[in-house]
Amino acid sequence: MQSVRIQRRSRTKLVGAVLGVLLASIAVVLGSVPANATDARCTSDQLQIDCGVIYNTSGVNIRIATNFSPTYSSYVGTVSGVTATLGGNQNSNIFKDSSGRFYDWDAVYVPPTSCLTMNVGPGFGGTVDFRNTRSDGVWYKVNNLGANVRGLRSC
Repeated sequence: MQSVRIQRRSRTKLVGAVLGVLLASIAVVLGSVPANATDARCTSDQLQIDCGVIYNTSGVNIRIATNFSPTYSSYVGTVSGVTATLGGNQNSNIFKDSSGRFYDWDAVYVPPTSCLTMNVGPGFGGTVDFRNTRSDGVWYKVNNLGANVRGLRSC
């Protein structure tokens, strides 16, 4: 009888571990719910952990910002703090404060009637397509794992 109990406990632990991995995978694909982002500064050890880095492999300039605040939805809002233009084929690590710390980039700007395609999340494995059909530009939230901007086009 004792060996049966041990076997059941092992199965319970195995099932729990599998469920944990499954839930973590779903969270990675869907992304975490964005919160109000602050104008945090990061050391090189914190990059891509707590500090959003934005890569731009699109070949066109994009606007990026710190301090995202949701207004229209949890992913669409306003920004305050630092804004910058990130050139094509650059990453946001080129911008540092006067102490040499990196900025925590929280948002990307999508011009009116434009679509921005990004890869997000761990290893940039998830694809997001922000479709701004408004007549004015919109700031979209980027999760703290960062993003790789792949394209900006009219839509």
